[in-house]
Amino acid sequence: VETSYEGILRGILSLFQLTKGQPQVHHIFYCSDTTSWTEMRAFAYRCFYSQGALHQLIQPELLSALVQDQFTQFLHKLAKQQPKRLFRLGIVTTASTSHLQLVNSLKALQIVSTIQDQDLLDKTALQEVIKELIKGNSTLVTSHIAGLGKSTYIRDEIQRNHKLYIKFSISGSINVDTLAERLRTLGKKMTSIDVALHIDIGVVDNIQQLNELLYCLLLFRSFRLGQEAAYIPANIPIYIELDSSPHSLTAHAKIIYFNFYHVIILKL
Repeated sequence: VETSYEGILRGILSLFQLTKGQPQVHHIFYCSDTTSWTEMRAFAYRCFYSQGALHQLIQPELLSALVQDQFTQFLHKLAKQQPKRLFRLGIVTTASTSHLQLVNSLKALQIVSTIQDQDLLDKTALQEVIKELIKGNSTLVTSHIAGLGKSTYIRDEIQRNHKLYIKFSISGSINVDTLAERLRTLGKKMTSIDVALHIDIGVVDNIQQLNELLYCLLLFRSFRLGQEAAYIPANIPIYIELDSSPHSLTAHAKIIYFNFYHVIILKL
């Protein structure tokens, strides 16, 4: 799937839908410019030996040319050794596929097909898939100006529902491994159904990484973008508080799945 950055989530969910697979976060691998060959080899093994489950590679254009070459050569080797084994690999890229080394190398296996935009989920279908994933258990609380009591509203709402209040803040420079470790520490308190989580999102340096982190966490209830993994039980309500600064409001507008959430806007 060749798409824009804003279309990555749509591409991911569309591929799962087209292959009739249940969206699973451990079937999605996010590439970065620091992704190593060791990580890619482990992904190749999971993909090749997963008995038909779809595994997706997201933004492989971020990989170094060497790692792209090693990955495709390794898949060629596995396919040659076991030609009857079937595997499913989806690729979602924001680069032109005609100039993407990894895709061009895989075409030699004669197993590559391109999904066109008209084959992807439309806005209505995408909304239905996202609603099914969040199951009405997440609420977005925001305001157009600061100081209207978003945190107080969330705390009061959680207490009104007789839940234990847990707060998790995200701001500044995001280190996903540090966030995962913090969430795992909180996870010891999140074993009970009598818990609700308040995610307080302040000014964040890297909105792209925040986007990837949030849709894993909010849609799939788990994420592993670095070395560490974190998980939030599906039955725990999540309240997301967004910073009200003009910069943050502009940045948050790029997070498309927020458009499909139950939103509470506090006003004067």
